Amino acid sequence: MNEFEVGMYNKLIGIAPLQVKLNGGADKKIYHIVAPQASVKPYIVFGVLTDTPRSHLIDTAHAEVMTFYVNIFTITSPANAQQIADLVSAGLDSQEITIIGYYSMACYREFTSNIIYDPDSKVFQLSMRFRIMGMKS
Repeated sequence: MNEFEVGMYNKLIGIAPLQVKLNGGADKKIYHIVAPQASVKPYIVFGVLTDTPRSHLIDTAHAEVMTFYVNIFTITSPANAQQIADLVSAGLDSQEITIIGYYSMACYREFTSNIIYDPDSKVFQLSMRFRIMGMKS
């Protein structure tokens, strides 16, 4: 994982009510890109969608913007997926993220999908997108 992904992971596992809702113990149930095959739901998968350096008049690589997805998977109910999404949003939206080598990191929610149900696997999925903006230190 790059420094942005590590920062996002650390922020997600640090949301105590989210860990309670996920029944996370030693396994935090928050995975980068793909969950292990035998993972017990509910869990979260996250990763980078885009990485865009922002122009600056003095230094063309002064600011960084990354877009992340956060996908929630549960077999309990659509309400459970929404409750988990609400906890993720409360813990990330308009919050600062600590990223090594950057300062003034801010995270903003851009999108939350409708809940999707797969009748074959009996899994509810909800997708979210967040943008992290920061300045290189």
